[in-house]
Amino acid sequence: MNALPASTLLLGSYPERDPVARYGPLDRARRSLAWLRGLRSARTDADASARSFPLHELRARLSGNLADRAAQDAVLDRVADACRASLGITPYPGQREAARALLDGRLVEMATGEGKTLAVALAAACGALSGRPVHVVTANDYLAERDASTLSPLYHHLGLTCGVVTGASAPALRRKAYDCDITYCPGRELAFDYLRDRLVRPRALSPLIASVDRLARPIADRVTLLRGLWMAIVDEADSVLLDEALMPLILSTPVAAADREVRLAAALDAATALEPEEHFILDTHARSARLTAEGTRQLNARPAASTPFRTARHREEYVRTALAAIYLHERDRHYVVRGGTVQIIDEATGRAAPGRIWANELHAFVCLKEGCPLPPLTRTATQITYQRFFPRYLHLSGTSGTLREERRELESVYGLPVVRIPLRRPSCLRRMPTRLVADAEEQTAVVIARIREMRVRGRPVLVAMDSVIDAERLSVHLRGAGIDHQVLHARQDADEAACIAAAGQPGQVTLTTNMAGRGTDIRLHPHAESSGGLHVIACQHNRSRRIDRQLYGRAARQGDPGSCERVVHRFQPLFLRTWGVGLARALSRLPFMLRGWSADRLLELPQLREEHRARAVRRAMIVRDRMRSLELDIGPEP
Repeated sequence: MNALPASTLLLGSYPERDPVARYGPLDRARRSLAWLRGLRSARTDADASARSFPLHELRARLSGNLADRAAQDAVLDRVADACRASLGITPYPGQREAARALLDGRLVEMATGEGKTLAVALAAACGALSGRPVHVVTANDYLAERDASTLSPLYHHLGLTCGVVTGASAPALRRKAYDCDITYCPGRELAFDYLRDRLVRPRALSPLIASVDRLARPIADRVTLLRGLWMAIVDEADSVLLDEALMPLILSTPVAAADREVRLAAALDAATALEPEEHFILDTHARSARLTAEGTRQLNARPAASTPFRTARHREEYVRTALAAIYLHERDRHYVVRGGTVQIIDEATGRAAPGRIWANELHAFVCLKEGCPLPPLTRTATQITYQRFFPRYLHLSGTSGTLREERRELESVYGLPVVRIPLRRPSCLRRMPTRLVADAEEQTAVVIARIREMRVRGRPVLVAMDSVIDAERLSVHLRGAGIDHQVLHARQDADEAACIAAAGQPGQVTLTTNMAGRGTDIRLHPHAESSGGLHVIACQHNRSRRIDRQLYGRAARQGDPGSCERVVHRFQPLFLRTWGVGLARALSRLPFMLRGWSADRLLELPQLREEHRARAVRRAMIVRDRMRSLELDIGPEP
């Protein structure tokens, strides 16, 4: 394990940044000026012999100043040599440019297939060689294990250690992994380990006092998992920093509740006795239920013995939550049942999220509905969101294939400018006209026809559906049509690696949810490439244009041939929320609106509205956090 930078004594034994810092125009201008000065110094630096310096001298220079461009370039040369020797890979100029931007504390947009994983590894190796513990944040356990296994030979060649943390890692293994120079871990596990550290870490008057206290005690006395928040490189940064920014990560402790099951059962029984529209109104967008006046009267008329609640309002809240569980949370769309437990499906990734639960007893009601054991009742010990966690890092950067749409928000909230890396080869992606069809049945018929057409040509096809239940429904129709295929979704994520490896074979058909949208790289068989490459059919009306671009990016990677198209029906939820049932039906009389440019405009307006709404919610959360910190007068809360 490398020694930490010389500034450790002043930063404390567990360094982190003030999370309330605001990145305004003056701060952004100051950062940009510093970056330009770095570029200038890189061109005019009199120390042109830095590349000939011994590695230990370069490491010492980076330890004091990670932005030292001459030392950066010299260390990147050594890391590139190690790539060739250990992995048999020579980094491209674009990958080196991306690594420099990551070391400068920027977000890097690189198209799918341009080598983001290796660019992150170059930056992580340089950061670790400077003595800073580096956390490489991945979207899920699978990607953390895959990348750590693939890149460990590179790190070991440089004398660095590499660890991996997953949801199954025990505390001792977690501490050992975080003691490594470079640690690969999902963002969720990293944030929870930080919360665990907050519960056991003593609060000192200053970082200097904490450092002196640490020096006075043996190293073995360390009780925290992490060594502080030094440096993080976030893969799929837009997903983590935006799509999941507001998801509360809650560390809880179990509490006893003798009458809990009776109360839940009574509320569920009362909810099933109510009639939609007459007794309650559903809000599908917010996934909540509201009782009407008649519904309240119906509820109050129930025998007192069957309503063991503290107050009438307490009972009403439980019944509304039960209604949301019954009518607004659908199996294989919002959650899956696996191993006798209810697992939430992450809307951004399409993957199951074991261990994540809905709050306010919603999860318990869903478990009752599905006949699964109830999760334990818990009390919140501490909590945080990604939007409040990641700005605490002393050095934060990240990469993704889709960042430019939200570049202003990313810079204002996280202080991270966005840099776009040019394509190494011109894109050969062909975008076919969008089709807006009548209903799910017509959508299925169109998709099957397109699959048959592509298979005749020997091209592989990737079909993306909104949910597990939609993918399974299409799978049934494909089997009925005699079309061999494979399915990848939240209930079958154990086969992800094999499924993705086969998706580029000639004539292969793969049905998926958003699981194939991020972190996957479909490599084409030579015969599939000569036949026209991968064809992507998007049957989703995603809430963000970024998710569309992520999906289309599966095709035509690194200049390969490929094509994509969108087939959406008029009664998908996002379309209906904006245009309503009336327009959806009226479009059948306007066939010219259902294909090409006009269909794109009809589908993009709901996405623009949803993106605007999501930005407003995130902005409001920031304001609330700052007001809360000011009111507490004891420093910011996690």
